[in-house]
Amino acid sequence: MPFYLDGWNRRQLPHAQALWDFHQALTCPTVLLSLPSAVPSGSPSAAFFDEESDRIMGGKPLRVVPEAVSRQALAACEAEGLPRALLAEQVSAARVWAGPARFPDDRAVNDFMEQWVCPHARLLARLAGISGS
Repeated sequence: MPFYLDGWNRRQLPHAQALWDFHQALTCPTVLLSLPSAVPSGSPSAAFFDEESDRIMGGKPLRVVPEAVSRQALAACEAEGLPRALLAEQVSAARVWAGPARFPDDRAVNDFMEQWVCPHARLLARLAGISGS
């Protein structure tokens, strides 16, 4: 998917790009090829993604994406006052990309979307100055 430049001012644009790059990088993680196939929960790689989520919450770069991508996303959050927890949710959801994405039912798909897409959208919305309940 392309990143759209429209709608971002000069200050926001590099931060929006960093958040987009982070989200995209999680779909093609650098270390996932060596991990066992994953499912949304209970997989052998679940502990790895839990650790990665903790790392991003602590402001540390991830092992699962290029370091520069992690650092730029963290810097965007710092500069814009965005919660790292929304990055961590995406990292946790990225365990699905460790193997063929399989979901036992539509509820599992919806749970994944809530954890994968929604945090990314919330970050971009907050960056744009849009907030809600």
